[in-house]
Amino acid sequence: MLFCIINIYALKADTCYSIQIWSQKGTIKDTKKRVPESCGIYDVGEYIVSRCGCFVAMSEAKSALAKYKKEYPTAYITKINRDNSLKEYLEFNSKNNPNYTTELKKNFTQLNSEDSTIYGLEIEGKYEEYANQKYKKSDDQEYAIRNYVDYQHYIKLNFSLFKDGFFEYKNINRKERKKSRLFYLKNLSTIMKNDFSDMKILLNRLNNQIDYRYYTELTKLYQKSMIEYKKRYDNHMIERYKYTLLNQRYKRYKRYSMIYKRDKKLNMTKDIYLLMKDIDHVLLDDLNDIINYALNYNTNSRIVSAKNSIFDESKSYLDTIEVDIYAKRNSIDEIGTYDTLGIEATFPLDMSSRERQRVAKLKRQSNNIVKKSTQKSIKERVSYLYYTFKDMQSFIDIDKDDIFYFKSRIVEFEKLKKDIIDGIYVDPYREILNSSHKIIDLKFNILRTKIKLIAILYEIAYISNIKDISKLIKNRVSNDI
Repeated sequence: MLFCIINIYALKADTCYSIQIWSQKGTIKDTKKRVPESCGIYDVGEYIVSRCGCFVAMSEAKSALAKYKKEYPTAYITKINRDNSLKEYLEFNSKNNPNYTTELKKNFTQLNSEDSTIYGLEIEGKYEEYANQKYKKSDDQEYAIRNYVDYQHYIKLNFSLFKDGFFEYKNINRKERKKSRLFYLKNLSTIMKNDFSDMKILLNRLNNQIDYRYYTELTKLYQKSMIEYKKRYDNHMIERYKYTLLNQRYKRYKRYSMIYKRDKKLNMTKDIYLLMKDIDHVLLDDLNDIINYALNYNTNSRIVSAKNSIFDESKSYLDTIEVDIYAKRNSIDEIGTYDTLGIEATFPLDMSSRERQRVAKLKRQSNNIVKKSTQKSIKERVSYLYYTFKDMQSFIDIDKDDIFYFKSRIVEFEKLKKDIIDGIYVDPYREILNSSHKIIDLKFNILRTKIKLIAILYEIAYISNIKDISKLIKNRVSNDI
């Protein structure tokens, strides 16, 4: 697995210092050169170059150069542009994925936008007419002596100050905006849970791909060992059961490999490679800073605060008062017209606002109990994940030391295989196989631990409601390359 070597700690620098260990004319496709795990191969014009590290400080680059000079005498320090940021590959190249959080934010902005209506102002109109007749009786017969029509109309402009009017609307509007924020936060919480669930599925697929590669490597190892053991077995140099045991293990690992091969594979993008490459060197920000951010921005805590803000708007006695100001013009038949200017007021005698405030206070206290419990849980979870992250990085360092040890054992037994000394009852072939198996175990254990580190990083971000995960990481360069 080839990783590009853009150092994760140089995330906020536009340029950094790198160690160039060799260069040659051609393209990456043409070269078969192997480079140290901490280095990458790049196209630069007509040349391909191998560079290691990305350091902000020249002093750290010089320290690294001294190490590489031992194996690559012509190595030197060069200044390069940093093309990738931590944020880009922490998000696993999600450019084509819909950003539901952003869409929800836009929707909330529209939902919570201000209106310009004059609330509490209304106009009322009425027109009616009716026929009138006067009758006269003559010779026992009635007949109309006059026909005419009466009519009445008026127009009234009314402005309500309190109940269902301007001030009432302002109260209702303020409450609705607070409810809309609560509605938004609940939906945001759901989206975050879904995103976190999707991320766990992605990491599980990544683990499956690692398992596939793990068993594929073991299959190749035992297939190669079987060839050597077959020659020795044919020459009666080893017992038959040793060969059959190898064959059984080979078939077992091959079947495992085929099982994982059938699983849906994750597209191993460059972003994932970069993150996998450097995640074990990440330095997290100060624990207290992360906890304080989580306490302030955790979605569940914000939901409780939003609920309490609604209870702060408990209904008061003034909300039940009705005061209307109106102007009215009335016309009645030919008799004439008259204008009216007046005020209507209603003051309910129900004084129950104190009881409603007491209930709202109890509800607020209940929410605050939940908030305290949530904040305690946040502190515990973030602290546990924070220290687990550091512990797992230490486990990776231990595994790397073991890999170095088993590689040295292989070198020793390769020498012994060429010149077996009488009286030494050691099977170098078997020891080489066991050491090679152990190295594969350790390498893939490191990869699985790195997946756990990524998962912890995203879980801390999920708890803290941090959208830019690079904020969890210190802007620092490591000496260890």
